[in-house]
Parts: sequence; structure tokens; C-alpha cells
Amino acid sequence: MDLNRRKLIAVSLFVLSFNFINAQTEFGNVVTAEQKIFISALSGNSEAFPNVILKDRYTEENRTNAVKYIENSLTRAGFKVKKQFYSEAVYNNKIMEGCNVYTMIPATRKTDEYIIIGAHFDSGEKDCPGAIDNATGCALIYSVAKLVKGVKNRQKNVLVVFFDQEEVGRIGSKAFAKMLEEKKYNVHSIHCADQLGWDEDSDKFMEIEKPSEELKELYYKHAKALEIPINTTKVISDHESFREQGYKQVVGLTEKFFGEKWQNRDTTPHYHKPTDTFETVNFEYLASGTQLIYNIIANLIN
Repeated sequence: MDLNRRKLIAVSLFVLSFNFINAQTEFGNVVTAEQKIFISALSGNSEAFPNVILKDRYTEENRTNAVKYIENSLTRAGFKVKKQFYSEAVYNNKIMEGCNVYTMIPATRKTDEYIIIGAHFDSGEKDCPGAIDNATGCALIYSVAKLVKGVKNRQKNVLVVFFDQEEVGRIGSKAFAKMLEEKKYNVHSIHCADQLGWDEDSDKFMEIEKPSEELKELYYKHAKALEIPINTTKVISDHESFREQGYKQVVGLTEKFFGEKWQNRDTTPHYHKPTDTFETVNFEYLASGTQLIYNIIANLIN
């Protein structure tokens, strides 16, 4: 190979690399701007509505206001919103009532196949703002919904759902999984995001929880392309509700909640505490997780 040709290849690779970095930076900036607004309102850092501050998303009143905020945000973004009210679920010998919020991004061709993307919006305790757990997961799927809507060639329908009452026995996701089964939805795969806002060592490390082999391979492939270290764990969250209903292609995504070894965890120390506030969220890390999920969903629908 002559010198000029080697120089041309070197320059071309540099330009491609530079463009990739710029694209990543632009993606992060755009996503982070909207996610800051979303998480700020859900976690009580700013008003969700005039004179309404969500100190938590645990009490019935605050969960109702969270539903209203999510519904309004989706509507403003051009989505048609549906709500699933449930009251038959039992937890600690009590009938539980709640509301899941969801929207559908239809395929651009006729198909009955669906991909489910979900995150729970309730917080773990009274007076717990739940910024990382799990306003971050909600912000992630909200951003992914807007991005997927912009994909021109969608071969599968996408359901984006915000689950109620994960913190009290995964009640909301169980109700939603039951509804999917009763209505005989043809589900390709389910992807749940829970707690993606803490990365103290800035390594972008993420965990996928109890994935099917097919989804494990897909996540590892896309994580490698984005230079995101990834590990597989058996942590249970909303994704488990769908397995219990018989679905096989299921995965959860979270921060380094477990780690390769328990002592190597890198997860929020503010878990279920009043200190789980907006200021503790690592938005660069959240953007990284958003990019990963979006790339995977875009790949699946194309």
C-alpha cells in the first residue's frame, strides 16, 4: 500500500471517529436537556404543576399527580395516552388500586407484533423523591419513545408503559402483563429500565437482569459498540412480572446494582431515602443507558 493511500485511510478513520464522537455528544446534550426537566418535576425539584411539588411518588395523591404529569408530557410530545386502572391485585392481604400509563408507537406496516419498554414511576417510601429510583428509568423510556417515533421504517409496534406500584410487590407490572396475556398480544420482547442514575467511577458500567439468551447476545453486542461495560445478574424488578406470565424474551437494565462481586457495586447510596434527589443524578450516565436502549429497539424494529 502506498503512502498516500495509507494517509487517506488514516484521515478517513479519523473523520469517522470524530463524527461518531460528535453524534454521541449531540445525542447526550439533547436527551439530557429533556430528561432534566422530566426528572426534576417527578422528583420534586421543581413544580409538576402550579403549586404542586411531588415530595414522593408513594402516597396515593402523589402517585395520581405523577400519572397526570406523565400523561401531560406524553400528550405534549404528540402521543395518544392510555391508562390501565386496576384494583384486583392483592398485596399483604389488601386489595391494591393503581394506574399504569402507556402509549403505542405503531409500526409503519401492518403487523400484530409488539415490543414492550417499561419503567415504574412510584417511589419506595414516603418523603422519598425517587430521583434515581426510578424517575431515571421513566425519563429513559420517555426519551426512547420520542426517538423511536422518529424512526421512519418501523416493522414492529412499540408499547411504552409507566408502571405503578413496583415498590409494593410489582403490582402494576403484574397487572399489565396479565392484560397483555388476556388480550393475546403477540409480544416479541420486553425491556424494563430501573434505576440508571449513579456511576461514581464514571465507567458507564451497566447490568442486564435475567435476560433470555437472545437478548443477552443483543445487549452485549450493542454495549460493546458503545464501549459500555456490561454484566448479567439475577436481580428482580418489573421484568420478572412478565416471566411469571409466561413470556420468555425479557430483560431488565439497571446501574451496577450487584456488580461482578457484591463488593464491586456502584449503585446509589440514597436508595429508598429522602436523599434520592435530583442533584444526585448522573445525567451523562443516564444518556449512555438511553442510547443503548434506543439502539437496541431501533435495531429490533428495523
